Amino acid sequence: MSNIKIWNHINNYQAWESYISSHSLVQPYHHPDWLNLLEAVYGFSTAHIISLDDNGEIIGLLPTFYGRSLNGRLKIRSIPFSHFSPPLANSAAITAELLDGLEKQARQLKADTIVINAPLSVHNSTGWRELGGRWESILHLQNRNNTKKMASSCLRNARKAQRNGIVIRQCFSEEEYEHFKKLMVITRRRQGAPPYPAKLYPALQQLTLARLYMAFKDDVSVAGIILLVWQDKAIYMYGASSDSGRSYGANDLLFLTLIDSLTQEGLKQLNFGATPERQADLLRFKNKWGCISSPLAYSINYLGSKQQDLQDIIDTRAEEMLGIVINHTPAFFLQWLGNRFFRYLGWY
Repeated sequence: MSNIKIWNHINNYQAWESYISSHSLVQPYHHPDWLNLLEAVYGFSTAHIISLDDNGEIIGLLPTFYGRSLNGRLKIRSIPFSHFSPPLANSAAITAELLDGLEKQARQLKADTIVINAPLSVHNSTGWRELGGRWESILHLQNRNNTKKMASSCLRNARKAQRNGIVIRQCFSEEEYEHFKKLMVITRRRQGAPPYPAKLYPALQQLTLARLYMAFKDDVSVAGIILLVWQDKAIYMYGASSDSGRSYGANDLLFLTLIDSLTQEGLKQLNFGATPERQADLLRFKNKWGCISSPLAYSINYLGSKQQDLQDIIDTRAEEMLGIVINHTPAFFLQWLGNRFFRYLGWY
């Protein structure tokens, strides 16, 4: 039996990075730099569950954060603002011990819900259940037939963007990340969602995992994409565009350019993230690039609560109402909303 520890911070950065580097299920979300960013930007509290062997070496870990949702309930999640972040462990038995340690920590904190953004092959208690309703879309970059698998509209719109004078380049400066932030406010309002907090962007600019690609028309930024890249995997994290950028076809040229760049670099996959089943248009957009989409389930434990189904309905309705309000909110006020309230959305 292993030794389960709770780390309120990543106590040993090198040991953590060394362990995840060789694990087959690892995602860029597991990297300590990304986890530290979540803590710094959103103010989440951490309770990382760690399994150590007799020599003090890591043999399993489950990064977890906790905080209150919009209705004040305390929740624990692994990992907020990620779409797939399974426990990493040397064996199924160690995974079960991690989950056991997580449940004990949740009850000590008096949390009423635990969410793990992955299906669990090991359930160490009857309290766990899986929630479906999502698709994960992955583009395998080393497939030589990727271009042939793309919808013809991808190449057509990319050529349109080139004719319109759109230029793509990778960006690094604080000023360029600030331009991307402004595009994101426009995009999130169009989507009926609050913008991300303003301090996210300087944090991303300092993050070695993050890459910003932007589309320019006459040296004015009209679209952008931020990826998380680590080892041979890239994850599409944020995308933004102006109305003019969309009409120019800038988004398609952006995707085509970064797919070509990542492929030449030798990366194996570009993960387009998760899509709720109700967003059929978004899923079609991802699939047109040649992605393979498969069902994705999350694991949830209500810790004995009898009101979970009703509360899920209330939470969903609250999110829908928030979208309606945002659609009618002036753009200059949206960033304040994001700064103040976005952290609460990490629990949904």
